[in-house]
Amino acid sequence: MQEINEINLTEEELLDAMNVIDSNQNGLIDYTEFIAACLQSYNYLQESHLRSAFAYFDQDNSGNISADELRMCLQSDDFTLSEEQIQQLLEQTHPN
Repeated sequence: MQEINEINLTEEELLDAMNVIDSNQNGLIDYTEFIAACLQSYNYLQESHLRSAFAYFDQDNSGNISADELRMCLQSDDFTLSEEQIQQLLEQTHPN
């Protein structure tokens, strides 16, 4: 692990990580422990991506995405939706 440039952990941090992953405390990381650690990491990354996506649309950081915020984001260069598609989406998400 210390030879991988992208990983900048001290020996103590590596031992702490090993102790967390090694749930049966046998000094080894077996297959199921490895898979569990990978899934936990994957779930954290998924949640992080979802939070980033929500923050993109929640322009005023209110904790809610208003119809105006949604329209503004969907009309940006990041999306290729037509005005008709945007209107349909807004009607489905914010029915009047």
